Amino acid sequence: MSRQVYSVDFSCDDWTKTTGVPTSGFTAVTDLTDDNGTIYGWFCTSIGQWQLGTIDPTTGTMTPIGTATTTRLQGLTSDGSGNFYGISTDGNLYSVSGADGSLTLSLIHISEPTRPY
Repeated sequence: MSRQVYSVDFSCDDWTKTTGVPTSGFTAVTDLTDDNGTIYGWFCTSIGQWQLGTIDPTTGTMTPIGTATTTRLQGLTSDGSGNFYGISTDGNLYSVSGADGSLTLSLIHISEPTRPY
C-alpha cells in the first residue's frame, strides 16, 4: 500500500480532492498543521524516531527540521507565528521550536490518583 498526499479545495458548496502524489522521507505522520501557508507535521522517519518537518503537497516530499527524538506527539498545532505545540502520547504538553524542532516540556500530565473507595 503506497502513501499519498492529497489537497482538498473546499467551499460551503463544493469539495474537490486533487490527485494524490506519493510521499517520501517518512513512514508515518501523527498530525499536520498550517503555519502561514507552510504545512508542518510530526513525522516518523524510522522506527521509534519522530521529528518536526514540512511537507510539500505538490511533491509529497517531507523536509526534516532538526534531529529526531523518541517523543511521539499525537497532536500538533501552530500559533501562526512559527511557534508549535504538541501533546505527547503520555499526555504531556510540549512547545516545539520551528527553527530546530527541539522540544521543551511545558506541562506535565499528572493522572488522578486511585481513590480508596
